[in-house]
Amino acid sequence: MKVLALWVVLAVWATCVLTTSAIEGSHPPMHRRTNEHSHQHQKQNKHRHHVPKKPPAQLSNPKLLEDNQLLHDREHLKEELPEYLSLDRIEQMSDKELDYHYFKIHDFDNNFGLDGMELMAAINHIDDDDDDDVGIDEEKLKNLSKDERKIIENFRQEKWNEKLKFYVELIDDVLKENDNNNDGYISWGEFRLAQTRRKHS
Repeated sequence: MKVLALWVVLAVWATCVLTTSAIEGSHPPMHRRTNEHSHQHQKQNKHRHHVPKKPPAQLSNPKLLEDNQLLHDREHLKEELPEYLSLDRIEQMSDKELDYHYFKIHDFDNNFGLDGMELMAAINHIDDDDDDDVGIDEEKLKNLSKDERKIIENFRQEKWNEKLKFYVELIDDVLKENDNNNDGYISWGEFRLAQTRRKHS
């Protein structure tokens, strides 16, 4: 029942995001750390996040908690970690420390568990770097007719809907495969267990 309630909340949230996206033509940032330092760091270093991609139909979806490129992205952590950790310290972290900090920066309510919304926010943060995004200069859009703009907005919306469906599938898979006690959260212990399985596979 908890999982159903979570997905109802996710559906309402997604509707709000999609409506806003259709109106504004872009996706609002969902990550909690949106300070100026973070954005300047990203612009200065031109770091592109690793974005999970939907595989061809005959292949299964990637496993988020087994994705080293995603979980051990030091540049992502440099953007997101609290200011008390120096960039040098982040560079020297072990894989286990990287896992811990990745987990903690996405555990918004500090309950040592990642729910579907927190996992979605983590994915949405890196989604801004997706090369498949429909990037059309807003200045050029101004020169188009209302009907042409509507076609582009509908296309953007369709692409975003496909992406959202894929991300929901990824999160469902994470919870199904790693939420061992079925409480609707990936606990720190369950997260570490997934990392151990990743290293032994």
